[in-house]
Amino acid sequence: MIRWISWCLIFLPIVALGQSAKNDTPLKVVLSGIISEKTTKKLQLEMVEAGDTASAILYIKNWCSAQQTFGYPECGLSSVKWADSTLRVEVHQGPQYLLQSLTLEGLEPHIRQRIGTFSPKSKSSPLNWEALADHLAMYLRYYQNRGYPFARFFEMGVDYEKLSHTEIGAHVQYTFDYGPYVTIDSIYVVGNKREKDAFVWSLARLEPGMPYNQQLIDDIPRQLNNSIYYEQVKPPKVSFTVEGKAHITIEVKQKKAGKFDLLLGLLPPDQPGTNQRLRVTGLVDLVFVSPFQGGEILALTYNRLNALSQFFDLAYTQPNMLGTMVELEGRFKLENRDSSFINRLLIVGASYPLSPHLDAQVYWRSKSTDLLDARPYANDTLIPPILSGANTIFGVGFAYERLDYRLNPRKGLALSVDAGLGRRTVVEDRRLQPVIFEKIPPSQPSTELSLAVEAYIPTFKRQTLRLANKSYWLGQDQYFRNDQPQLGGGKSIRGFNENQFFVDRYTFFSAEYRLLLDRNSHIFVFTDFALLKNTVAAQTSSPLGLGFGLTFDTKSAGILSLIYGVGTVNDLPLQPSRGKLHIGLINRF
Repeated sequence: MIRWISWCLIFLPIVALGQSAKNDTPLKVVLSGIISEKTTKKLQLEMVEAGDTASAILYIKNWCSAQQTFGYPECGLSSVKWADSTLRVEVHQGPQYLLQSLTLEGLEPHIRQRIGTFSPKSKSSPLNWEALADHLAMYLRYYQNRGYPFARFFEMGVDYEKLSHTEIGAHVQYTFDYGPYVTIDSIYVVGNKREKDAFVWSLARLEPGMPYNQQLIDDIPRQLNNSIYYEQVKPPKVSFTVEGKAHITIEVKQKKAGKFDLLLGLLPPDQPGTNQRLRVTGLVDLVFVSPFQGGEILALTYNRLNALSQFFDLAYTQPNMLGTMVELEGRFKLENRDSSFINRLLIVGASYPLSPHLDAQVYWRSKSTDLLDARPYANDTLIPPILSGANTIFGVGFAYERLDYRLNPRKGLALSVDAGLGRRTVVEDRRLQPVIFEKIPPSQPSTELSLAVEAYIPTFKRQTLRLANKSYWLGQDQYFRNDQPQLGGGKSIRGFNENQFFVDRYTFFSAEYRLLLDRNSHIFVFTDFALLKNTVAAQTSSPLGLGFGLTFDTKSAGILSLIYGVGTVNDLPLQPSRGKLHIGLINRF
């Protein structure tokens, strides 16, 4: 209290006189007490440039605070006087303390070697108490994450030696204590939930009987809130027993994670005036979460957005396979493209968490293609762009994610990398000329690489910049249209038709500036740019899309998304009248 009153007595007269000093006469500063004359002159000039007494005092006070990190723990203001239009400031810089040695008794040598010792670059480095505390905290975190939540340093001892009239050497010594070894005895899950307790444990990467891990416990709210299962999860409650047991209570709130998305449309007859009827087209997207109370995800998508093309997608994800941390995924896709070919795709994959933010993945994919209409190529001797066959690939990948909130992030990074190797085989079609199959090897190697990265960079309050890239490379000796991925539309290059571009190599960049309205809502402007290569058609293109959009949580009806984009590619100019409006409404249950 006495110290606080003293500061008030120093600053109140300065603040009262500051404005008049600034307005009436130029500020004069006399600074003393600093070891270096060069530093004194520099600071004195900068205090004058501050313009008034209050700003000058604040400047030198901040300078003294910064000196703490350079080995001057005694640095502070001794006196401040205002007289004869002159501000006289006396600073007690004090001697510089240099770290000569650091002794940590009781700490295992191999742990010190693993984390790294806090040793000065030279024997006369400034003693920075804040940096030293951060270094000691690294040791504490190491043990707190391995069953010793009460690990601590105590009995600090410091021996000083005078090195010169301005320097003092410090020999610092701490004693380390492990504390009792603690295991997690029980994990209670309370609140509104669909899943069994064991599934919540797996999301938190905890289980009864394991050593106490402070990092995983602190990370529980982020892990659960970023999942599709729970929301508004708070830090858990932890209690300890004298027997070295920890009891953890996690309170969860079930999130509406199921999805029903329906879009219907009518298409007129291909030939007006005939007996053909109107055809119903549309999109049905269903997601069921935890139908068997184990965190399972069952997804079904049927897409018929034009008259000739149909897509069917069925996926199932099973986390915690056989009680392990392995997540198994199976997927079947059927694509009937423009009545020219049909693709059948079967994917089986598994992932395993290497850390709370990094997963390793393996997958096996089998794709078969049938040429439906061979008449356009029946008399050709050239290799057609579409050909029946099969492609089997085995691949591995890694996925890293560290977002503050997965559904509507403001900061963080998400990255995935996949690489696959397999073979593409050709099925001989008797409807085509035999000479065609003499030009094509019956089997050829097939390689694919893919990269996806998203970065969210916070700018101002409730605003963020999203930068993203997706790249893909398919390597084959012979390419066919039915092997190529398709881009374009609301989920890739906005401003273009859905699946407009067939490509075998691409890199796609996206930049969005978002204003976050609430937890699940934002408005944004965007630009999409891609470099595409279609080897089958011997074409390269660089489409560009510009636009704006809105994602809004209606609370009752679901999440509404409106995206307007206009695109240009090759010689096609940007024309707002040709823009594409993507409208979506996702209802959660």
